[in-house]
Amino acid sequence: MPAIAVVTHRSRRWIERLIGGAVATAEQLEVPLIAVDNASDDGTLELLQELGRRSPSVELVTLGRNLGYAAAVNAAFAAAADRDVMVINPDVELLGPEPVTGLAGFLAERPDVGVVGPRLVGDDGEAQASARRFPTPAAVAASMTSAGRLGPLRRSRARYEAPSAASEPASVDWVMGAAMLIRRRAYEAARGWDAGYFLYVEDADFCRRVRRAGWDVVYHPGVELHHAYARESSSAEASVVSSLARRRHFRSFARFWAKDPMALIGRSRARAR
Repeated sequence: MPAIAVVTHRSRRWIERLIGGAVATAEQLEVPLIAVDNASDDGTLELLQELGRRSPSVELVTLGRNLGYAAAVNAAFAAAADRDVMVINPDVELLGPEPVTGLAGFLAERPDVGVVGPRLVGDDGEAQASARRFPTPAAVAASMTSAGRLGPLRRSRARYEAPSAASEPASVDWVMGAAMLIRRRAYEAARGWDAGYFLYVEDADFCRRVRRAGWDVVYHPGVELHHAYARESSSAEASVVSSLARRRHFRSFARFWAKDPMALIGRSRARAR
């Protein structure tokens, strides 16, 4: 069974609300729950330390300063020894072993798959667009600005998010890093996550490099998890001037396109075998 990993930064409200299910799941599966903390200063670290005292399944990794999400995932893999890793955000609710065993069973059946992501459902009960095509500027503009209601951009967004409508496991460009099971061999083939991303788009970049390394990336809607949080940079009202999250998001897209300029026109060089 894979290790379970959660990356935290100022995540106290989610740890208080949701981490109990992840701890119980790890104990039931007899796997480590690796919590990597990115220099939280809101009581998150103290809560994790208390969990570690109460449960032998909890392994705490403290990075000392906020190195970003990708660097924290790499730290989780280093702590997981030779295991595959199920990465979940602290705002993802894990109430039992079935999602982990379901995704792990799928990897066992499909040796060509390096990453598999579940269906994510929000507080409103609606499925989130957690499987997507690689982003183009038009798709980003459609999903992050009020202009997305206009005809051409609306169609760009629909195409961008269309993979999330699959009703059966399907090969996709990328799945959201809020919840994904990663095969260690694929992680190693892709040389881990790119720590040059601080936050946002690092999951799309990782999946692109997994595919380039010859592995497939699959969205599995038959496995479902509750994802509570709508990211801070998503609102059409957030601006580059007023929102640090929005500025980080755009910087990450710029890095993604600089690494693969053909992705600007929807022709990324990523291919699965």
